Amino acid sequence: MMKIPFNPDKSADQKFQVLIPEQIVLTVRLCWNTRSSAWFIDVEGYTSELVGIKVVPLYPLLKNKVAVSPIFGDLVVVNLTTLKTDFSEYSALGNTWGLFWITPEEVKTWEARNGLG
Repeated sequence: MMKIPFNPDKSADQKFQVLIPEQIVLTVRLCWNTRSSAWFIDVEGYTSELVGIKVVPLYPLLKNKVAVSPIFGDLVVVNLTTLKTDFSEYSALGNTWGLFWITPEEVKTWEARNGLG
């Protein structure tokens, strides 16, 4: 599991690259949608681009796109505190919730723990 640094104070629409060591360089765009009060993510790898994925905490974001995406691993949003905090606030992502890249093995562990494996 690798934390992807993100600061919502910079902008409500940010695009940046993330190096997944010895695997891939991902281009990530996080965009806040005011109407739905939610973050959306676009992820681009070497050969594929996935756009308009709603960021849902505690769920692998690329899981439902695995058939069209050869992207190695997955992304997940995890609570950084021991307190139960609301994710629907703009400043939650990057402060009380963090964006993480997880390996395929960690995805399988998550699926087994949640009855999907």
